[in-house]
Amino acid sequence: MIKKKSNFKKIIASKSLFYLLILVLIFSLITAIQEINQQIKLKKELSKLENQNSLLEKENKEAADKIEKMQTDYFQEKVAREKLGLQKPGEQVVVITSQNTQSDQAAKSISKSLNEKISNLKNWFYYFFK
Repeated sequence: MIKKKSNFKKIIASKSLFYLLILVLIFSLITAIQEINQQIKLKKELSKLENQNSLLEKENKEAADKIEKMQTDYFQEKVAREKLGLQKPGEQVVVITSQNTQSDQAAKSISKSLNEKISNLKNWFYYFFK
């Protein structure tokens, strides 16, 4: 029995067991670090997906609101009048066209001067006198 205890003490005190334990410890640390990195990546991806989810939910809500608005009678009538030129029975459509006003002429002269690269002094002249 004394020899068995001494063998056990020899095994525990041996360098090979020490090196084996060091290898196991290093392997355990490497595995733990890899797991921590994996968890960090997963948390980042989860955060990114949650942000994307909230944006999609917002877009979905806006689309649903737009669809709800388009299904109202008021909106459908407005589109029919503006885009399709329809009218109610007995109604008369009046179209008002804008005449060539002084401000329109000034805007045209400014756009003309921008295209032609006319000096600033001439631009002012055209603005006030043409």
